[in-house]
Amino acid sequence: MSASSYRSKLGIVGIVVGLVAAACTSVGAAEPNDAGEVVVRIVDNRFEPSTIRVKVGQRVRFVIENQGRHTHEFMVGREPVPGSDYLEDDVWTPFEQDFWEGIEVDISGTGMPMGFPGVEMEMDMGDGQMQDGQMQDGQMQDGQMQDGQMQDGQMQDGQMQDGQMQDGQMAGEGDHAEGDGGMDMGGGEEGHHGGMVMLQPGDPSGAEPGQVSIIEFTVPADKVGVWGIGCFQEAGQHYEDGMRGTLIVEEA
Repeated sequence: MSASSYRSKLGIVGIVVGLVAAACTSVGAAEPNDAGEVVVRIVDNRFEPSTIRVKVGQRVRFVIENQGRHTHEFMVGREPVPGSDYLEDDVWTPFEQDFWEGIEVDISGTGMPMGFPGVEMEMDMGDGQMQDGQMQDGQMQDGQMQDGQMQDGQMQDGQMQDGQMQDGQMAGEGDHAEGDGGMDMGGGEEGHHGGMVMLQPGDPSGAEPGQVSIIEFTVPADKVGVWGIGCFQEAGQHYEDGMRGTLIVEEA
């Protein structure tokens, strides 16, 4: 069986299972309040609430809070693809079909958005911010790090050469980096597909809260149906551990 046939059959099974799950859980599903807001709390390892119901034409604000101890992400889509071996392959590859495709979104907050059309990735780097691959405040311009740390895209002292991080941290395009992030930033078939927000945890002592992202959008008619919510951090292990939910889009 070809990979495309397998994924198509898996997608059909996933939709059927999703419809059954939606029918069972829609009674207790969270809905936007009068202001159109739904607060989604991320803990280790689940979403609260796990099921959300919205209607076509609603102006909705997802307020996503990381209250866990690890980095998490919030993705919405269909057809997550299982891997074969956690040590050799992804446990789960993120959704093949992206819910956010074709939707105009407004994103704010302290989390980091990725993959949303028309939304620039903004990364907080402590003393400055990075936009479109450039570090502000004179730290990095046009791909070059000042003070002799990186020149012409190469990190000195054997740390990074030709875009590759040594010592198993990053190697080649599309390879997963080791560590808590465990994600592919490339555009390969096995990478993260679609829009997502990544949220860092807070201070374990409670001195600082975890990051919060706000996604505001109007629910379009072509999204009616059942969608999955997931976190695919640690090469999909978070999804395997139960970080999944359901988004139900109904007619007005």
